[in-house]
Amino acid sequence: MKPFSFLKFLLYSMAAIFLCAYLAFSFYENLFYRQAIPAHIQVERIVEKESDGWIRESCGGVVFQLSADTIDRIKKDGTRFLDETLIGRGYEDEGNRNQRYYTYAAWKKTPFLGYEGIPVGAACLTKDNKELAKIIFQGWRTEGSFYTQKHEAELLIIPEEGILIMTYFG
Repeated sequence: MKPFSFLKFLLYSMAAIFLCAYLAFSFYENLFYRQAIPAHIQVERIVEKESDGWIRESCGGVVFQLSADTIDRIKKDGTRFLDETLIGRGYEDEGNRNQRYYTYAAWKKTPFLGYEGIPVGAACLTKDNKELAKIIFQGWRTEGSFYTQKHEAELLIIPEEGILIMTYFG
């Protein structure tokens, strides 16, 4: 094998390995985010995601597009619908060692006045998207949205926008 052919083969092989690793990580990351959302809250796709960390401690979030059925149920039944399940869909099995960590408090109506601006995780999610920051800030500060919290994370649903925002810090 010629030296140039070997280097070309090596370069393509390394590129393929990195691509496969990136795709596997992206798949796992998306699955991880979805598993943190209670099962009865149906999400269609990820609209935006951002994180400033990797693997362990980090700050960031993800924005999901809610299904039309979920939006209708929230508008009709509010917290009664949202409180049906407070455990993330990937952690519902009895005895799952992470169940406590992915169990949310009861849902509440906004406005939420506990932060000066928006939660830290939301600030990391929106650092490059001022329009999204404005939507989230309005969602926290005005009536018509719903939120819940757990250790190191929050969920905010803005029915009028048809989105669920999960933010985390830690």
